[in-house]
Amino acid sequence: MTNPNSRQALHERIHNDFGYHKANEATIPLHEEARTLFANLAHWVADYVPEGRDQSLCITELEMALMRANKGIATNLAPLE
Repeated sequence: MTNPNSRQALHERIHNDFGYHKANEATIPLHEEARTLFANLAHWVADYVPEGRDQSLCITELEMALMRANKGIATNLAPLE
């Protein structure tokens, strides 16, 4: 049997995770820094990892990691609108 409190907490998390979090003065620099850091690493991969599946997957995973980082910043540091 599902605990009603845990179900309510899950619904609150879903509401927060799928809601719109407008960037603000606190989050904009963090998003910009994350993009810069991940882009620099992706450029390193492009320069030093031989072309092929591993390079492609590495860059794809960096894109995914950047999206997760930005989501974490947005959902935890920006207010829900």
